[in-house]
Amino acid sequence: MSAQQINLPQKNELVVASISKIMGHGVYAKLLEYPGVEGYCHISEIAPTWIRNIRNHVRLDQQVVAKVMRVNKNTGQVDISIKRVSSSQRKEKIREYKLMMSAKAIIRLIAEKLGRNYEEIDQIVRPPLEENYYSLYAGFEVVATDGIEALEGIDIPEDIKKVIVEVATTSIKISIAEQEIVIGLRSFAPDGLFRVKEALLDTEQVLKEFKDVEYELTTIGAPKYRLYLASKYYEEVEDAKHAALKTIEQKAEELGLDLKVTEKPTDKK
Repeated sequence: MSAQQINLPQKNELVVASISKIMGHGVYAKLLEYPGVEGYCHISEIAPTWIRNIRNHVRLDQQVVAKVMRVNKNTGQVDISIKRVSSSQRKEKIREYKLMMSAKAIIRLIAEKLGRNYEEIDQIVRPPLEENYYSLYAGFEVVATDGIEALEGIDIPEDIKKVIVEVATTSIKISIAEQEIVIGLRSFAPDGLFRVKEALLDTEQVLKEFKDVEYELTTIGAPKYRLYLASKYYEEVEDAKHAALKTIEQKAEELGLDLKVTEKPTDKK
């Protein structure tokens, strides 16, 4: 296969690579998302500090995240840099890569259950799910959450849809996002108890608008109250929390209540 026929990365793209050869002047690394393609990282692009012994910084088969610096489409040569990737970029790229590999594994399982080859099922399933759900894994995640409804109106044969649901629901563990907030709320007015009750009831009314969020608003012992939020969708929990806190703050100001809010760390399980 010529260099022109090989799928090559783009300049400035972040890639996951496995160190395949260590030399005095640099390293070669297999680009795991591009079969058959190796990248070369000069010793000056491995670490931000001066390197005395290259083997103190890299090892064979080590997985790294690198930035593509140059691509020669005629020869297939790819120059990469390890040092030009920040820790946050590295973390996010590894997360994306793991999700991509998980999505491929799910496609493989679907193909096996249908008795068809991987490439055929990938071509049927990947394009419509990526179009509707940003990424293939995101699509499988929604299917694992919502079942066959997530595939309504999507151009995939019905027999394949059923297997997608079966495999996705058994392969993907849906995390639950949770948030717990302690609300200190009190009033020294003669009708203070009714004012506190009004503020809490208004907050509950706002929370009812978030259909995908379960909530509990209970008393710990006046003047402290516990607000618990949970959902399959992290963003929904965050939106519900902000809406609830905005309401309680507005009511506290309107009714002359003393307010203290303590948020416990967000948890996913």
